Amino acid sequence: MLKKDLYNIRYALIPISLYCILMQIYFKTICPVKAFFKVDCPLCGMTRATIELLKLNIKESYKYNPMTIPWLIVISLFFIDRYIKKIKIKVFPYCFILVSIITLIWYLIYKVKIV
Repeated sequence: MLKKDLYNIRYALIPISLYCILMQIYFKTICPVKAFFKVDCPLCGMTRATIELLKLNIKESYKYNPMTIPWLIVISLFFIDRYIKKIKIKVFPYCFILVSIITLIWYLIYKVKIV
């Protein structure tokens, strides 16, 4: 199934790769929010946080982006739901929506400081 999915998106991979390369060259970031509006987006720091989490530096991971663990759980649920046939997770869409809302609330309170 993964091979079929990759085959189906093969034409999208070229422009996405080109976008990432050009954004990195011209703006030093691939995040359009950071490049054009000069503010962190809700997912800024997620890559660094994931790397720190893989190194088992949970405190450092949390400093970069506290929403890393919930998003990794949601992404794992997606892969289980999509690629492991024996396990079907019917709550995946609800988990995705819940984590998205929590991420947005966290962003507005702690990054934008609207409260």
